[in-house]
Amino acid sequence: MMNKQEYLALLRFYSQQLAPEVQSDLISEVEAHFIYGEQQGKTEEQIAEELGDPIEMAKETVGPTYKAPDLSAFQEMNRTDDEPRHYSYSYSNNYSSYSAEEYPPQNLGQPKAKKSLLALLSAFTLIVVGGGLLVSIGIDRFIDGPNEKVVASSTVESILEDVDKQFEKLEDLEDIVEASTTFAWDEENYDFEGSNYEGVIHMGNSPAWKDLIIDTDLGQVDIQFKQGDRNEIAWKAFTAPSVGELMEATQLKNEQIIFELDESGMYDNYRYSFVVTLQDDFELRKLQLEQELGDINLKGGKFEKIELQMDNGILRASDIVSGSMNVELDNGSTEFERIASPIKLESDNGEIKILESTHPVNIKLDLGSVDLGMKQPHDVDVKSDMGAIQIEVPQGAKGKYEAKSGLGDVKVPVSDDNGTFRVSAKTDAGTIIIKE
Repeated sequence: MMNKQEYLALLRFYSQQLAPEVQSDLISEVEAHFIYGEQQGKTEEQIAEELGDPIEMAKETVGPTYKAPDLSAFQEMNRTDDEPRHYSYSYSNNYSSYSAEEYPPQNLGQPKAKKSLLALLSAFTLIVVGGGLLVSIGIDRFIDGPNEKVVASSTVESILEDVDKQFEKLEDLEDIVEASTTFAWDEENYDFEGSNYEGVIHMGNSPAWKDLIIDTDLGQVDIQFKQGDRNEIAWKAFTAPSVGELMEATQLKNEQIIFELDESGMYDNYRYSFVVTLQDDFELRKLQLEQELGDINLKGGKFEKIELQMDNGILRASDIVSGSMNVELDNGSTEFERIASPIKLESDNGEIKILESTHPVNIKLDLGSVDLGMKQPHDVDVKSDMGAIQIEVPQGAKGKYEAKSGLGDVKVPVSDDNGTFRVSAKTDAGTIIIKE
């Protein structure tokens, strides 16, 4: 078993046939994988084992012209006067010569590292400035500022240095959001200007109400739908006076109720609570929620469609029936339970958890993890640039499975070409587990 330092030293030795800039890129890619793995709680030895034999990685990068150097030369280079270091690994293959049939020719001069993370790093490693927070979007934990997003255009090596430094300062995403949005509802000594407001919008038996739209900058938004003998919205808020006055004036207009909560200061933190009562079998045409930073907690309701958009924060939803559900996230986590609706979700960075799902799910994720548990079989399509994917299907369900990872373990049940549902999971880097 090798640690990180030993693995990288051996990889440098075996890849010395590469051009210096190509070798540097390869080493940077592998270092990135160690960073990602350590953030997932793995040891250096476990990560080294996942990466595989350093000589095989070098061979695949160089291509058919590869000539394996003598390992004894490496041992001699790493010998010290105090304690000689001896390397003895159990890799048995000899890669010093092989035919084109054994290893088909590739585009010479173009590195084909099996562990290719370089392109990903340049795409998603960001230095984020805003809202009093300075963090790096690294490999596992990330948060965006309210307004600004500066893409780092430096080399992979400098990006990795930035990521390492910021990981030391970076707290857990949920802790950061909670610290910035949580406050005591009845606290007397506030650190920001705000007042309590409340109101009720009565629609009675009128079918004219079709859409509910809530747009806010910062804070926590709680929305609960329940059945009753009337249609109405009861709300309360701790917010800026300008926003509270707008909420008090909000009424049904052109089939829509729109709460504009985005006039608060960028450093203020507020809370909004909505209890929506709907007559039995009443279905809203659209629920639209937009949030820049904070939490959204959504429970219940029946809709033709739902549109959710969040820049940074935590999105929770449960016990919902809808014809469609479209979700767009920049940075944050998602927790869905018992959503009786097709789900289409796109996220730049975050952790996605969907439990007891019953309808098709389509997920596109740049960086983060996916954990999906089905209540009954349905189609699933997950594509991720980097991160682990875990999908649990009902016991005994016959599905057609397709899973592919550019870097990481893949474990799937036996696929049935005549299965009643299809599960597709693909990631450039990360483990994939599909299980019953």
